[in-house]
Amino acid sequence: MPIQSLAIICVVSSAFLLGCGPKSLNAADRAFCSEHNSEGEDLPLHRVAPRYPHGVAEKGIEGWVEIAAEINPGGTLSKVRVIESAPQGVFDRAAIKAVSKWRYCPPTDKNAPNRPIKTKLNFDLVPVSTGPPPNKGTAAVTKQLSPIV
Repeated sequence: MPIQSLAIICVVSSAFLLGCGPKSLNAADRAFCSEHNSEGEDLPLHRVAPRYPHGVAEKGIEGWVEIAAEINPGGTLSKVRVIESAPQGVFDRAAIKAVSKWRYCPPTDKNAPNRPIKTKLNFDLVPVSTGPPPNKGTAAVTKQLSPIV
């Protein structure tokens, strides 16, 4: 398959992807979280898709990264780290950089202000007739895993 016919698929399975995520919640985000997050679940407000690392797409390399992090009281993430990846080390930096920019509705449990989560990001190449140059493509979350307990 020629390089020109490759594009990167962006698949996000979770709903509620909203605009740009501020560092702290604005009034609209607070209202959204109050209305939609009564169950105390990990509800995303903003996700940034990771970029395919330079040169990796041209080589036809696909893979995945499983990430762990903590949702802080303000909805930002901290302690973002790779749990496992394949191929090891190829997509790790791109995944960490993107996930570090994600925003969630803040945890509702005041006794556990930093809520741990896990997620898996798949980096997949898909043939298409037109699309962005392969090294400028993106990848995205394809599965939200259950919270770490």
